[in-house]
Amino acid sequence: MTQRIQILVFIGCGNKTRAQQEVCNLFNAKYPDNPITQSTVSKIESKFRETGDVKDLPKSGHPKITQDKKIDIVLSMEENPQSTATLVASENELDERLVRGVNKEQTPLFLPV
Repeated sequence: MTQRIQILVFIGCGNKTRAQQEVCNLFNAKYPDNPITQSTVSKIESKFRETGDVKDLPKSGHPKITQDKKIDIVLSMEENPQSTATLVASENELDERLVRGVNKEQTPLFLPV
């Protein structure tokens, strides 16, 4: 986030603005471990002009499950290994598919020998 703001500072305002390629060069000189392209500068500048902010807009679709909810699901499955995804989902007020996804993430494909 602070690097996006730094890009806006490099761009400047009013009559004292820099070209996007010049901003790109300045940024890359200051942050050589995190180089950007002129396209990145363009996107950040456009986003700021449209929204007045450099934060990413909320994504469409179902929100990601929080780490706390994942822990709740795993604990529910460990406490009662015979419970179904439907039951765990109901207990945690979640969608059954989310529970299955977390279960799949937590289940190793191969058991260590």
